[in-house]
Amino acid sequence: MRGLAAAVLLATTLASAPAHPQGAPPQPSSGDVAVARDLFRQGAKAAQAGKWEEARVAYEKSYALRPSSLTRYSLAVAQKETGHLVDALESFRAFLRDPMDAASSQYKEPAEAGIRDLEARIAWVVVTLPSGPAQAAIKLDGLSMQEATLGVRRPIDPGRHKLEAQAEGYRPYVNEFEVAAAGNAQVTVTLELQGASPVATASAAAPDAGAPKAPSGSRRRTLGAGIAIGGTALLMGGVVVGLMGVSKAGNAETRDGKDADSARTLALVGDVVGGVGVVAIAVGGYLLLTKPSASAEQSKPAVHAACSPWVSSTGAGLALGGVF
Repeated sequence: MRGLAAAVLLATTLASAPAHPQGAPPQPSSGDVAVARDLFRQGAKAAQAGKWEEARVAYEKSYALRPSSLTRYSLAVAQKETGHLVDALESFRAFLRDPMDAASSQYKEPAEAGIRDLEARIAWVVVTLPSGPAQAAIKLDGLSMQEATLGVRRPIDPGRHKLEAQAEGYRPYVNEFEVAAAGNAQVTVTLELQGASPVATASAAAPDAGAPKAPSGSRRRTLGAGIAIGGTALLMGGVVVGLMGVSKAGNAETRDGKDADSARTLALVGDVVGGVGVVAIAVGGYLLLTKPSASAEQSKPAVHAACSPWVSSTGAGLALGGVF
């Protein structure tokens, strides 16, 4: 590769060859020239070994200390080999703009061929900032972008890239994107105010399915109705039993006999059953007409009860049953 041949040539001519035309900045010191020469030799050795990244770094340092057309050409080759296509393209173009001498003119055609190859491979990106602050700091791969470059098609290396933007009073913007060789990408920077609330996308929260439900009171009313009905039956049964006692007492021959005792028993049972019925009616009415608290209703277990009077020739009573 002709780029590698420049290593030997430059090593012998670097100290004496003019680096800039008349009127250019002052020449580097002798010490800088010596270091630049050693760095160039290191770069050339790394390039011959295929260690292109090491070569690129050495060439960049050498050129920074002592700019030279041949160093720039060698750097362009290393940049191309390491995927820094945009840098390589500009380095080749700058090499062709430099004054040519016998040492560098032989690399003119390779540089032109390198430019044609790179122009067919580089990618393009357009970065826009449609709205937002007047002043925003935008960086592409860590390098600041000038305001004049926004909205303009610019060359970029194929691969993955990172775009960042910051402005006072706005949230930081970060976007990573990828573009293929010879491809095109368009990235729009969207800056949001720091005080802006996120757009609400969720609807009103649904009630918690695990939360206790408010009591409906249906069980209480059912129980109250049952007790009231049972109480009414008891009251009627008590009246019936009492009437039976009165009837039997009227038919008794004496006040102290067996029939008289039975009549008094029936009358007593009738009074008791009737009294229980009255109490049951009162309790049932209370349950029907009043509303319990939510905590009491939630903690109350299910109750199913039934009551019924019974009457026979030998006595009477109240039967209760159910699940408590």
